[in-house]
Parts: sequence; structure tokens; C-alpha cells
Amino acid sequence: MFLPLLTLSSLGTGQVQRPSPLIDRQKLTQLVIQATVTVTFEGTGPSISPLIYGVNNEHDPTRLKQLGATVNRLGGTPWSTLNGPLNAVNVGNDYFFHNFNSIAYVPVNPIGFYQKTTSVGGTAMLTVPLLDKVAKDTQSYAFSVRKYGAQEQVLQGDAGNGVKPGGNAWQGPYVTGNAVTDAYMPNSPALQESWLRSLPAGVPLFGLDNEPMLWHVSHRAAHPEGTRMQEVIAATKAYATKVRTVFPNAGLLGPEEWNYEGCFISGYDAKRAASVGYNPSRYPDRQANGGQDWIPVYVKALKDHHAQTGQRLLNFLSVHFYPHTTEGKTLLEETGDSAALQALRLRSTRSLWDPSYVSEDYIKDFGSPNSTIRLVPRLKEWAALFPGTKTALTEYSFGPETLMASALAEVEALGIFGREGLDLACCWPSPDPNSHLGHAFRLFRNYDGQGGHFGEYSQKASVTGIAKESVSAYAAVLGDRKTLTLIVVNKADTPTYTGVKVAASLTVAKRGLAVPVALYQLTNGGLVRLPDQKSSITGTLNLNLPPQSATLCVLSL
Repeated sequence: MFLPLLTLSSLGTGQVQRPSPLIDRQKLTQLVIQATVTVTFEGTGPSISPLIYGVNNEHDPTRLKQLGATVNRLGGTPWSTLNGPLNAVNVGNDYFFHNFNSIAYVPVNPIGFYQKTTSVGGTAMLTVPLLDKVAKDTQSYAFSVRKYGAQEQVLQGDAGNGVKPGGNAWQGPYVTGNAVTDAYMPNSPALQESWLRSLPAGVPLFGLDNEPMLWHVSHRAAHPEGTRMQEVIAATKAYATKVRTVFPNAGLLGPEEWNYEGCFISGYDAKRAASVGYNPSRYPDRQANGGQDWIPVYVKALKDHHAQTGQRLLNFLSVHFYPHTTEGKTLLEETGDSAALQALRLRSTRSLWDPSYVSEDYIKDFGSPNSTIRLVPRLKEWAALFPGTKTALTEYSFGPETLMASALAEVEALGIFGREGLDLACCWPSPDPNSHLGHAFRLFRNYDGQGGHFGEYSQKASVTGIAKESVSAYAAVLGDRKTLTLIVVNKADTPTYTGVKVAASLTVAKRGLAVPVALYQLTNGGLVRLPDQKSSITGTLNLNLPPQSATLCVLSL
């Protein structure tokens, strides 16, 4: 087998006013090697799923094409209450428990969403509600001030947020005893089947609701009690069976659970955790299910259903992931850009894979082994309980799209997803293609504006040297087995210029011939193409990696 070795040496310089992508050979002799990136090009390798480059709720096909996104998920809090025949949802605690036929001025129109997504070659994912109540119309709301008294926030004089004055949405005190019929009607498998049959043939993916173990917060007007494990399992069997009847070949994703902690305890137990001392051995619903974590209970139940009926109702084990600050705010909500927050955003990506990384937010209080998240390997272990089940992360975010640290964390995340073998992922929300986060996405999916993309087969990339903690690398070969793509990330940020310089020497089959190298670089100034380089068997490719940057090398071997 043809096994050329690609070695890239990262080199630091002294302070300069403006980093240049190129450094001449005379200056090269004055530099000190800080890190070496070594990629072993094998031509084959583990396949990277094309579905890891997904987004959420992108309604503009032009933006979807610019991003190069492969999956477009229609999901989130409102879709637990979708009344498909009416194109109506209740947006829950996202916005005053109000029914609407649009969300943020975008019509509730799953068919239109599917058509827009497929018009640019994307894969659409729709959400099927499992909640036992759906929106009854497009204008009602759950917490009338006239009917239930003063509330902490009020929309248009009467639609309250269901929180008593002085409270907050997460801790209350809440308005209770509301009539569910004010805004909702019963959901049923028959209702959902009628909607499913109205959809275009061939919808490829369906999410089974959204964060069911958080219904008692997000949809407390309709479901004030915390959700039990067996409630979700029973609803999954009832509603997913209808999906399977109408769309026998569709991929089903569940339970679409909320963040990491939602993988362990039910909403019923979460509501009682404080009163029993945050002690899992005392959680009633957990003990009713053999003292097991929620996700294993869910996967095993659907495996048993398959064994008994021959019907597979789970194709992707899917959860959501939102790392937090030490103060308990999600990194998506935290708009600060201090050096400490920048570093935290980048470190938090280690929760996706690193068995030595202990979460720095409140998850650390879970204690060993659950405080070490290692999310992708853990998902794969849970999925293996039902052989043939794939893994998905259908919502995740490491920060706002306007921040460079968020963009670098996104580069890290996409590289990790490919390297670790995740099967599907969707960034929340869909970024503006011209934002920092959008540029990070395009570095993998549309770096040249012509559909140029990161490779399909993962290659081994390692980093050594004194700067190895601040430099990371991800490599893959395209399907032609002749084009190697390598992304090198410099996470360092110092007051003076401490960028790195890349020198690449290639051993290739065509000895003595120059090897063309196209270069693209993401910095705070945007995503740009650098001058192309060429490197022969004895040549060296010299590049600067500015502070907080990601550089893509496309090598035609």
C-alpha cells in the first residue's frame, strides 16, 4: 500500500506587526520549532459520516448551500406541540406559552421546509411530537393574566409567562392549576398519522420529539409533572410505529434528550431531586427502572421491542449538548469574550472525547465517572446496547456565531466528530455563512465557494512539541484517494505575535515532482485563500498560523 508520510513543523517567530502567510528560507533558519504535526496518509481509513455537518432550522436554501450543510433539522421546543394538520405550535416557555402559525416570522410549514432543504441537496429532518398535548389553534395562550392573576412578564396585556411576580422561568414560583384546554388539545397517534400522510414521500429523518425529560419546564402548561421513563418509552412505541408505517425506510432519532444530565435521570426524578438530597438511590422513577440511568433504559426497551415485534423504532441515539460556564450559563448564552471565556470554549470541546477531562461546569458535581463526559464514546457505548444503532448530536453549541473562539471551537468539534466516528450532528442554531461560526463551518464544507470540502476518510494526525497543547490537527483524504485535506488549529492567544509557521515535506509516489498545495485560513479577519504553494520531496512548505486561527491545506498527492 502507498504510505507517504506528511510531516508539518509548527514554528514560532518573534513579535511582528502583521503576520504573513509566507516566510522565506533565510528567516526560516532563525525560527524555533514549537510543534510538529505528523499525518500518516494511508489512502484508506475510517469513513467520516457526511451527516455530521448539519444545522438547525435554516429556512433559507441559499444560506444552506453557502454553508454546505448536509442535514437541516426542523426542531426545538415548539415542535413538541406541533399540530401538523393546522401548522400550529405552542412555543412553551420560549415565548409566553403562546400558540402561533409562525416562529420568528417564519411560517410553521414542515412541507415547505423539506422542499427548501432538498432543493439544494440537503437532507431534511422533521420532528414528530410525543407530548400528549398539541396546540389547539394558532392564537391561544396558556396563562391569561385576567384568568390566573399577575405574572412576572406579560405579552400584549394578557398572555403571561406562567411565572408569579418576583420569580423566574427556571425556579418559579409558577402559576399552577391552569386549564390545559386554554391552549391545547389532545395529541394522538391517529392525529400524527394524518399529518405524516400529508408529507412528501421519502422524508429521510424524523426526530422523536424534543427533550422530553424537560417537558415539566419547557411545556409545563401542558405537562406540569416531570416525565417518567416509561411514559417516553410508551409514547415512542405508539408514535414511532406510525412513522414507520408511513415512512418504512426513514431514520428515527431519539430520545432527543436535553443536555448531558438529561441522559441520566427522568424529569419526574429531576423535579424531586432537591427534596431527596440529590441522591440517585432515592429517586423513585430511577428505582422503578432497576436503578439504571435513563438512556440505557430507553435503548434496552427499544431493543426488546425490536426482538419481540421485528420493528426497529430507533436508528440514531440522539441527545443535545450545551456546555456551561462555571456560573451555570450556557456558552451559547454567554456573549463575553474574555481570555478566560475564550479558553473555556476551546477546552470544553474536550468533553466530546477526552477521558481525562473533567467538566468544568456543574456536571463536575456528578462525581466520577459521570463528571468525565467523553460524550461521543459514551453515546457509542450506549448505542451498542441495541446493535445497529447509530449516534447523533442534534443540538450543540460552544458559543455565539460572532466570536472567534466560538468559531475555533466549532472547527475543533467538527474535526472531533469525524475522528471519533459520530454519525450525525446539527449545530444550533444555523449560523450566518458570513459570520465567524459560518466561516468555521465552511472551512469543512465550502471553503472555496465551489463546494470544496474536507475529506471523507479520516487520517491519523498527531501533534508533538512544546506547543502541542495549543495546536491541534485533523486530516482526511477525499474519495479520489489522491487529495489530502489537513486542518491545523492554533488556539494560542497572547499579546504579541506568537503564531506558528508550518513547514511540510512530502514523500509521494511522483518523486521529484512538485506537489501543489492550496491554502485557506480562518482568522478574526475572516476566511481567505492564501497564495498556493508547491512542495517537492526535498521542498518545504512554510506558513504562519496566526494566534487563534485555523488553516486548511489541500494537498494533491
